[in-house]
Amino acid sequence: MVLEFLSSYSALAKVRDHFPGTGMTFDILERALIKNEVGGPLSDIIQLLLKTIFRLQEGENQVMSKDEAATAAAAAAGESPKALIE
Repeated sequence: MVLEFLSSYSALAKVRDHFPGTGMTFDILERALIKNEVGGPLSDIIQLLLKTIFRLQEGENQVMSKDEAATAAAAAAGESPKALIE
C-alpha cells in the first residue's frame, strides 16, 4: 500500500527529489523495512512524507489568510461575509 500511495502521489510528494533516477521501487521499500540503517531509505520516506505534509499545510495556511483578509475587508466595507460566498 505504501508503494501504491507513493506511486499515485509521486508528483505531489516530489518522490523523484528524494529518490532520483528510479523513484520509489519495491527494492527500496523492502530495504527500508528490513534493514536497520540510520540514514537509510526509511528515514528518506519519513522525511518525504513530513516535508509534503508541511508544504501542503503552508499552502493551505496562505489560502486561509487570503480568505480571512478578504472577509475582514468586506466587514470593514460594511458587506456581509455571505455576500462574498455568493
